[in-house]
Order: sequence, then structure tokens, then C-alpha cells
Amino acid sequence: MMSLREQIARISQDSGIYIFKDADGTILYIGKAKRLRARLLQYINGHDGRRMVSRLLRKAKTVEVTLTENEKAALILEAHLIGKYKPPFNIRLVEGGRFLFMGMNTQKDWPYPYIVRRSVSQKGELLIGPYPMAGGIRKTLQFIERRFLLRTCSDRELKQAKRPCLQYQMHQCMAPCVGKCTDEEYQAEVDRVVLFLRGNNQEVITQTKKQMMWLAEQERFEEAAKRRDLIFILEKTLENQQVVQKKQVDQDIWGLYLEGERGMVAILPVRGGMRQEVVMINLPDVMESDASALISTLLVEWYTQTSVPKEVLVQVDPFEIMAVQEVLSDIRKRKVYLLVPQKGEKKKLVELAQKNAHAAFSRLRTQEEARELVLRDVQRICQLSKLPYRMECFDNSHLSGTNPVASMVTFIDGKPEKSLFRKFRIPAELGGDDYGSMRNVLERRFLRAKEGQKGWEFPDLLVVDGGRGQLNIARAVLSDLDCMVPMIGIAKPRTEHKKGKLDESDKLVLLHVKDPIRLPKHSPVLRLLQQLRDETHNQAVRYQAKRRQKKTLTSVLDSILGLGPKRKKILISHFGTITAIRNASFEELVNVTGISHTLAKEIHSFFSKE
Repeated sequence: MMSLREQIARISQDSGIYIFKDADGTILYIGKAKRLRARLLQYINGHDGRRMVSRLLRKAKTVEVTLTENEKAALILEAHLIGKYKPPFNIRLVEGGRFLFMGMNTQKDWPYPYIVRRSVSQKGELLIGPYPMAGGIRKTLQFIERRFLLRTCSDRELKQAKRPCLQYQMHQCMAPCVGKCTDEEYQAEVDRVVLFLRGNNQEVITQTKKQMMWLAEQERFEEAAKRRDLIFILEKTLENQQVVQKKQVDQDIWGLYLEGERGMVAILPVRGGMRQEVVMINLPDVMESDASALISTLLVEWYTQTSVPKEVLVQVDPFEIMAVQEVLSDIRKRKVYLLVPQKGEKKKLVELAQKNAHAAFSRLRTQEEARELVLRDVQRICQLSKLPYRMECFDNSHLSGTNPVASMVTFIDGKPEKSLFRKFRIPAELGGDDYGSMRNVLERRFLRAKEGQKGWEFPDLLVVDGGRGQLNIARAVLSDLDCMVPMIGIAKPRTEHKKGKLDESDKLVLLHVKDPIRLPKHSPVLRLLQQLRDETHNQAVRYQAKRRQKKTLTSVLDSILGLGPKRKKILISHFGTITAIRNASFEELVNVTGISHTLAKEIHSFFSKE
């Protein structure tokens, strides 16, 4: 195989994208360049001494290029491929689960807003966001549900409705389910909600005033009063918002702060001249040393995930600024102005965004330093050879030996890493055997680690919920598997509490230390380990309750003659709960796809007798 230098020597100086791959053909990094060979030579000639670049070159075995007709096409192709393949060395601004979006499916009957944790819209779906704070988007949804008149019921409840619900009586829904409004009236309300979510409050006020006057003329005074209250709240909101631009302009102001291989982006959204909630995005690994190329990648990736305002202000000229501007204009389907202000109010706004990015970076670094200090204390107290970057804990749960399950919770760098949480079903015969259950789960978990399965890497510290007995079981299991993993136990002071020593805190049990270690109740080390233990327990209990509920539902349906596994699944999916199935009329059962007339009669008869 040719070396990277030999491969690059054969590449032309045209514009396009380049792709680094490892020996297995896995994509490691995707970039763009106006002159491909010159850009790639910068990597291998050592002109960029950062660790990220050296790590990439150690793993990369091949480099492939795709030529494009111009820089604009390169930008679009780069963003598309990064979104598709998610290379480990590329920045991902909107990764699944990082930000929340408000969704509304316009192809459904009577659309309504809901919250989703994904940035890719489904067919007919409108996504507005991202929202950086979960609390903020939930408060927004609550406001919409109380002040606008869209439905809040599920599709199943909508289909089953025979009369207006309480929401209609409280003037918080238009009751489209029973024909209390026309399609046009409901769609107008949907349009107002979309305007509100996009920050166009002044337009919402204008439209709502017109509707209020029309309702008053129709002598629908209670509905008109509801509109009056909405207008009042929105006007107060506008008064409290800071006016950034006298013109009612929509713009995003970008601030970028870089330090070594890390950085932070601050986006200050302005809608209708009013400043909105700032969006902070952490950039933990920055491959691109050129701020101009980096900002162009960030802009294209961000605005392929969310709406584009009329103006975007940045601190440096992006790579091929006109090409980026064309891409953003194509996304918006209207002209977008990408500006690098040199003076005046817009320059001050960009500087403010930069200050926000710098301040957020400093706060994050302080938090990380504090967490590292706690992990160093864990290392010292637990006598570990290295920092416990990855910590795991396991817990079992059952109800009188039935439906036994277990959970595994992983903390990375002192924080919960939910993508690495795992749930286990335990064989029924081990239901009442806590030691046997622990052995079963640990064997399954660490066999996967020995096989090198992705996501199952060995932890730096295994935390066992319990005392020396549980700890010895864990040690025996890992010894049988020939796995050397540091472990400790964390036990509650039940014995001490029985003796009246209520101030005693949880104790840490080490394998080669005779006496348990007691830390002060407010010790950061103890709090971290308790958080890990308690989260594991909560996960196990929730999973056990879910399994028990599902089994109860299934066992009741098992008693109905002619109802097999496939149709049980259809019923559960359609009605959701056993109560809903029990209360369903014969007509409702017949209308379920896959349920025949005879079977519907059998189901209805069974619950009637019950």
C-alpha cells in the first residue's frame, strides 16, 4: 500500500473534499479545500503540531478525494457526508440528544407541538430549534398549551373522542375532534404558534388582535377574552426583551473562542430586533486550525439543522464567504447576508458574542477542573493506579423473586453517560438470588469486554452496591474470567443506624483494606459514588416496574380465546393500557386494524363478563 505522502502526490490542485480512512475503511475525517493537494500536504509536512492531527495521521491509512465544480458544492457535500458518517475527528454541532427541538407534523390531522431529541425531520414534520435548555423548551410548550388553542391529546384519544373534553370547556382547545372549528380556523392557530416559536411575537399580536375583534363581533366574548389575555402577555414580553436593532431584523450573531484543540461557540439569536436565549455549543476536539475554514464548516452544518435568519454576523471571513452565503440562501430560499462587521453596533454585537463564548469556555474549564480534583481524590482514597475516568455500577431488582432485572450505569469523567447505560433481563430461576443475579450480569458484561465489543470497554473502577460479601462475589466472577478490574463496595450504614448512630454515612469497602473507609457526609468523593449507586438503583427499579406492567397486561390478554401474540401487540399498540382495552366498545374494537368481527366480539364479551 502506498504511503499517505505518495497518495497525496497523485492528487490534483482542484477544489473538493478529502476523506481520511483507517485500515478497515472507516471514515476518520472529512474536510474541504480550495486546493486539495496543498491542503493535504499541510497535514503530513508537520505544519500543524496539534495532538489531534498526529492522532489522525497515526490512524489514517488512505486518503480519498472527490472533486467538485466549485467551493459551494464542496461545502454542501462536506456537510452532507459529515452528517451521514459522523466521523470521530469531525465536529458534530447537533448530535442526537444534545439539543431539543419543537416539532409539529403538518401532515397529521390537527397538528400540535411536541418536543423531540433529534435534528432530522420526518416526512411532513416541521422542526423549530434547537433549544439549548430542556427547562426552557418545556416552559415554552406549557405556555403554548395554555395560551393557544391547539389540541394536547394523543392521536388515539382524538379518534375515540365523542364529545369535547375539559380543555375545550376551559377555552384551551378548539375541539377539532368533534367539529367545533373549521380547518381554516385551526390552521390559522397553527400558523400563529409557528410564528411565536420563531420569535415573531409582533406578528402574532397583530393577527391575534384581528381575531379578537372578529370574535367580539360574533359575541363570542369568552374566546375574545382569551385572545386579549394572550395579547397582553406577549406585549409584556416584548417590553421586557432587550431591543438590539431598531429595525425588526432577524439575525444570528456568532462568537467563536478557541484555545488549543478546544473551543466554544456562542450564538446570539435576534428575532424582530429582540434578543433571544443564547445558544452555547462546546467544541471538545477541534481538528481545523484555520478559524476561517472552521467557521464555514460550522455555519453550513448548523443551518442545515435549523432555520436561517436574514443576517448572520461572524467575527472572521469564512472560507469562501460568497459560497457559504449562497449555501445559506439556498437553505432559506431567500437572500441571506453573511457579514463580518468592522465597526458600529454590529461589530459590538459580535464582540459581545465572543465574550459570551470565552466566559462559557472558562466556566466549563472550571467545572472540569473541579471534577478532575474529585476524581483524583477517588483515585487516592480507593488506592487506584490511574484516574477512574470510566466508572460503572450494577444493581438488581425484582418483586418477590419475579421479573428479575439488572441495570448498569456508567459515569465518564465524573458525569452520567446515558449512551452507555445498559439493562439486563435475568433468568427467572435466579429471581430471588441476589448473588447469583450479580454473577450472571457481571459474566455477561465482562465477556463482551473481553471480546472487544464496542461500548463494552473495561472500566477504570467497578463500584459494587453492597459490602464485603457482594464485593467478594464480584471479585470471584472477574477472577474466573481472568479480568483485572479495580473495584470497591459502597454500603449503607444499616447496622449503625439500628444501633442509633443515625449520623453515620455510607462506607467504602476496599478489597485489601480490613476496615471500611468512612468519609464525611458532604465529601465530594462520597457524593459522586452515591450518585452513581443511586442512579443505578433507580434505573433497575424503573426497568423492573416496566417489565412487570407489560407482563401483567400480556397475561390478562392471554386468557382471551383466539387472541395470539400478533394481535395482542396490535391491541396494546392501539389502546396503550389494559384499562383502555377493557373500556373499549365493540365498535371501537372492530375498527382496530387486524381485529376481526368475531375476535372483537370475543374480546368485548371477555371483559364484560370480567
